[in-house]
Amino acid sequence: MSDVTTAVPAPRQMRWLTAAQTFALVVGLFLAARAVSTLAAGASFGLPGDGWRAGFQLVVAGALAFALARPAWTERIVLGVCLAYVALTVLGDWGSSVLGVIPVDSRDKLVHPLIAVLAAVALLIPRLRHRTSAG
Repeated sequence: MSDVTTAVPAPRQMRWLTAAQTFALVVGLFLAARAVSTLAAGASFGLPGDGWRAGFQLVVAGALAFALARPAWTERIVLGVCLAYVALTVLGDWGSSVLGVIPVDSRDKLVHPLIAVLAAVALLIPRLRHRTSAG
């Protein structure tokens, strides 16, 4: 009889997504779905045009997907998205388009600041947790 023991790998500990990763997943999927549906409906690339908005949304969704694939970059990318949507909020409030390229409608006037605020909250949550746990 052999005295060989087989090594059983330790069970992997479940790892939850961070607040920034959750933001990247949810908002990335939302923006991708919104962009694809806009393009599928025959978006215009005139100036301003829904096609440009959809293109921007796809770029942001791609950046957020990259953030999920590279956790070391997640917070930086979410910060960039936050700043971009703060800029869209401010620029969109001045008229019906952002720099004459991306149209802004009533939905955007709700979605842009909401994304900016959610990104900021996602970035603040770990800092608030650390502050309360440190005493």
